[in-house]
Amino acid sequence: MTVAKKFLDAGHELKTFSRELSDFGLESAAGEIPVVAVRTANGDKFVMQGVFSRDGKALERFLRDYFDGNLKRHLKSEPVPESNDGPVKVVVAENFDKIVNNEDKGVLIECYAPWCGHCKNLAPKYKELGEMLTKDPNIVIAKMDATANDVPSPYEVRRFPTIFFSPANKKLSPKKYEGGRELSDFISCLQ
Repeated sequence: MTVAKKFLDAGHELKTFSRELSDFGLESAAGEIPVVAVRTANGDKFVMQGVFSRDGKALERFLRDYFDGNLKRHLKSEPVPESNDGPVKVVVAENFDKIVNNEDKGVLIECYAPWCGHCKNLAPKYKELGEMLTKDPNIVIAKMDATANDVPSPYEVRRFPTIFFSPANKKLSPKKYEGGRELSDFISCLQ
């Protein structure tokens, strides 16, 4: 509390939370050393890597580094695929910017859950779409397991599958795809 008061007195806003720890890949057990993380208003996450110390020095160092902008953002991410040459590119949190936010290409990205029946039904059509467009230098067909990876803002996934089109040169304004799920529907959307 002494450390928190110091930062609150300096004008920084701090709140406590515990339910969301699994979003950080963290767990807290009663009676054990506390875990510390920061979630910003836009959803960025930062996790204290050092061991929590009773004197508060580690917490103070973590908060100072956070407020000074010296921390690396925490991403829940599967490993980047070693090979990503298939017709549907596999996106994980760590390669999202490289693939989806590539300004030169329009990207149709499916955010799916491996257990979702609708996602499983869509998979063969989506793969066929990727195969049809694999030689198009301006379009990328991609998919991301939204249960195993952080999905960045402004992409908001509330149900599965959720599909977005991220136009070339307009990466801050992805469009939620609300059309049909047949191959011809996707083709019409991309033309």
